[in-house]
Amino acid sequence: MDVLIKLSDTPGNLEFPVEIKHMHGEITEKEFYMKLEDLVAELSNAISNKAKAIVETPILPKECVKHVWLDYSGAVQQVTIDVPKAQHTIHYNNKKLTDVGFPRLLFTYQISHEVCQLTNIVAVKGVGRMKPSTPLYHFPYSHVSLDGDVCMGTNTFPVTKEITVLATYHSLFFNAPFGSDYGAKSTTGMPINKLFEQAENQPFNEEWLLPINQTFQEYFHYKK
Repeated sequence: MDVLIKLSDTPGNLEFPVEIKHMHGEITEKEFYMKLEDLVAELSNAISNKAKAIVETPILPKECVKHVWLDYSGAVQQVTIDVPKAQHTIHYNNKKLTDVGFPRLLFTYQISHEVCQLTNIVAVKGVGRMKPSTPLYHFPYSHVSLDGDVCMGTNTFPVTKEITVLATYHSLFFNAPFGSDYGAKSTTGMPINKLFEQAENQPFNEEWLLPINQTFQEYFHYKK
């Protein structure tokens, strides 16, 4: 059944200007008129009852630190994964670099109708539990802007039916070829090629991290 609400600038009845029709296909099953204030009250109650309904998350991936539904239908969601500090073999400008140090990172994905995009990456110091007050830092290498936006080029993620698989998707980012897009962002001031050379075959030096000057709460608009 469809509900058709009609408001005319020249209503036939000024006291009851809202026309309501219950439609089944092309057939009108019920037709009646309402006061405008009664319609507003009915819609407000419907929205209030929907807001009070329980919103259940899916099974969350390992190391998930934030999950947000971006629409009421449950078709679009945002998931942030805590990726520990590690060393990864990467390819930069067609050259293989072995065991490049990367800091602890937060990868944020957006999944819409099973299509996954990596939208943001920011860095974190240390290994402690994530808190609203945890300070955040810029991703130090290329392919991520100063705002944290990610450029993956033509590289895409698989169809994502279950978000539990996001716990491993960061490996797809590290395996994608690195270029010079957005450049380096570190306290060293080194260009991206030099920074990669310095970080090869050793853990990432966290003193290189450039602060965003925002906490986890501020960056992700987290509410207690």
